[in-house]
Formats: sequence, C-alpha cells, structure tokens
Amino acid sequence: MDSIPAGRDSSSSPNSKQELSYPSTNLKPNQVGETVLYGIPIVSLVIDGQERLCLAQISNTLLKNYSYNEIHNRRVALGITCVQCTPVQLEILRRAGAMPISSRRCGMITKREAERLCKSFLGAHAPPKLPENFAFDVSHECAWGSRGSFIPARYNSSRAKCI
Repeated sequence: MDSIPAGRDSSSSPNSKQELSYPSTNLKPNQVGETVLYGIPIVSLVIDGQERLCLAQISNTLLKNYSYNEIHNRRVALGITCVQCTPVQLEILRRAGAMPISSRRCGMITKREAERLCKSFLGAHAPPKLPENFAFDVSHECAWGSRGSFIPARYNSSRAKCI
C-alpha cells in the first residue's frame, strides 16, 4: 500500500485519479431507448457506444412533408453520415415499433445530427433584415426600356402593386 504524506488527502490532490476520471456511461450495445425530438418520441439504439436514432422513423414522422430526395440532399449537405444497422439491430428496431416488418434496412444517425437535420427543415427561418430605405434601380433592356426603382419595403404581400 502506498503511503500518503501526513496532512495530504489523496482525494484532494490536483493529480488524483478521482478528479481526472470521467463518469462512465451505462450504454450497452443494442440497448433500446427513446428520445423526444420536437415533441415526437423517436426510438434510439446504441451502436458503437453511441445512441443513434432511426432516420426512417424521423423521416416518416417529423419530416413527412418532405421527399426522400430533399431529406437525403440536406443530410449530405450538412455532412451527416448515416450508419446502416445490422440485421439483428433491424429486428430490434422492428420490435420496438420504429420500423415496419417489411423493412430491409435502416440508417441510423446520432441525436445531435438528428437535431441539426430537423432544425434545418423545421427551424424558424427569418428573412434577412434589410436597411430601412433599401432600394435598387431596375431597367429593362426590352423594346420599351422601362426604368425605375425596386423598393422591397413596399412589397408586403403577394398582391402588392408596387412591383
């Protein structure tokens, strides 16, 4: 047994292992869980030590108003990698209700990636704020050669006559 100098407690040492250790996660391979995204429960599965969510379930619930191509292209643009689950993991997802029995594969993404993907579709996108008196000149090079100024502030509805 190592001796500790008098007056020093090993737990108070700045180099003690107790202070340097990180809390261990209790994630077990193929552990099923549930997380909530935008108020919708989504099945999660632990793959390679990370909690991952079923992309198909996210697509069929939260992103149901978007096409497969829109979701795929946005995922690629955001640099989100999709991990294909094994047949055993797919069966676990089927039994958890995340995937239909007829499904043959399932892509899984991390919760953080799922949040980024959903936010890119569902997050509030405020239009850019222009300076108060912003305008630019417009001229047509057609036979009539009309000229004028476009003032975006006057275009406040789709039926505005200022255009």
